[in-house]
Amino acid sequence: LFRSGVSFGFLSGPFLTFLLLAVLLAVSRYLLTHHAPAIPTGLLIGGASSNLLDRFLLGGVKDIFAVPVLNVYNNLADWAIVIAVVWLFIWQSRTPHHYDSDRL
Repeated sequence: LFRSGVSFGFLSGPFLTFLLLAVLLAVSRYLLTHHAPAIPTGLLIGGASSNLLDRFLLGGVKDIFAVPVLNVYNNLADWAIVIAVVWLFIWQSRTPHHYDSDRL
């Protein structure tokens, strides 16, 4: 299944590609400056970069895996992104937060 937009066909075209590139750069910078674990950071950046490269070269992504229970299709890069996001949420929830009272 070939898709040029995101879920349900929203946001297709060159605008989506540049929006995703901006989000990828912002998230990558945040993860790298906040010393996030290497494996989920690599999965997220790699999966997002792979989908972004497909959008640049092919005009969209090819979803090859079906999840019949949810009636959705995705690809290996999507699975890498989902695993990374879940991993990073767990890491973030277990990381103690130190707030600078002068900045509040």
